[in-house]
Amino acid sequence: MLELDREAAELGHPAAEQRSPQPAFTLGVRPVIPRRGPANERSPRDGALPKRPRPASEVAPEVACPPTGSPAARAHAADGVDLPGRISRRRIRPVTRTLVIGLVAGLLAALLATQSAQHEDLGSSRRSSVANLPWTHAASGSRTSINPVSYATRGQVITRVIPGGSSGFRARPAFIYLPPVLRQAPQTKLPVLILLHGTPGRPSRWVQLGAAAQTMDAFAATHGGLAPIVVMPDINGSFLSDTECVHSRRGNVEDYLTRVVPDYVLAHLPVAAPGRQWAIAGLSEGATCSLMLGLRHTSMFSTIGFFSGLASPTVGDTNAPAATIARLFGGSRSKYNHHDPLWLMRHATYPSLAVWLETGTRDRPSQAAAAEVAAAARRALVSTLVRSTPGGHEWPVYQTSLRQALPWMWGRIGP
Repeated sequence: MLELDREAAELGHPAAEQRSPQPAFTLGVRPVIPRRGPANERSPRDGALPKRPRPASEVAPEVACPPTGSPAARAHAADGVDLPGRISRRRIRPVTRTLVIGLVAGLLAALLATQSAQHEDLGSSRRSSVANLPWTHAASGSRTSINPVSYATRGQVITRVIPGGSSGFRARPAFIYLPPVLRQAPQTKLPVLILLHGTPGRPSRWVQLGAAAQTMDAFAATHGGLAPIVVMPDINGSFLSDTECVHSRRGNVEDYLTRVVPDYVLAHLPVAAPGRQWAIAGLSEGATCSLMLGLRHTSMFSTIGFFSGLASPTVGDTNAPAATIARLFGGSRSKYNHHDPLWLMRHATYPSLAVWLETGTRDRPSQAAAAEVAAAARRALVSTLVRSTPGGHEWPVYQTSLRQALPWMWGRIGP
């Protein structure tokens, strides 16, 4: 936490200044008001009655003020005595400056505290990385904001840069959801959900538009603060790119998602070991990636969420594989086949896997892909659930898909 230097600079007293002669009305001395004569007295018609003359005992005596610069005035100044009718700059200026400095310092401290709360590092140990963080929450919109709510009911969303390392992939910052239980029990080993975005897109979309944090909070509220740790990594490197999560000219994204990201998560967060308690899910391109990675890395994932995706890796404007093979696999049909979920499920069985497929009722391409994937998955002994929800290829459908699939996923990956 940044510390604000609260030591104010010592303020000096201004030197005595030459002033003009004493004004007729002086502060601190009751002014002598000229008596009204008949010419300046108001009549009842003017709206005010003539004032009653004040008794002599109530009239304060006039105080004679020594002329400015006189020996008496200098003696008063030396003794710290202010002349009547004069506001002491010695007293007012330091007080005013102190108040201003205090106000500015307070505002700066509040600003620094807010910035620190949003960007504080996790730290080296798992306990400090979770227990000591201020608990923030991402709201819908373009920015992350602080929610001053109970730690027992809300989790936290943080961002972390996960370097690509040997994968060569230059990833944008990942978003990570930490369930509320970690505030009370920071060493709790929790399941992991890797949640992938689509194209065009970025990792923050699941938080800003997909209500991922709100969905997890609602689940945790009915499960004693428990929910998966949700890791939302980058899969494309830029907003408009489309890697289909394979080894392409942008780097080895598959290696990044199945080796680099898991290694980072295991090193920095209190999570269960990969395998039964790890799931992977995504929307659109991220759905196809999730299915492909789940089938190719069964020792890492047991559960897959497929939300409005296509059955095979696809780039370009058509579902024909020729453009994808040329752009992502260097023209190699064999490499394409080994990343095609339909081909993989035709050539092997996956009895340890389960997949939840959900699409919008108006999303014809995704509906057709889900039916094709479901048929192939059942033949490959993958436990399969198919659902649809009103809508098209859009965020309300993805939100509903995650919310409906989460209890089923937890039944498989939960402790």
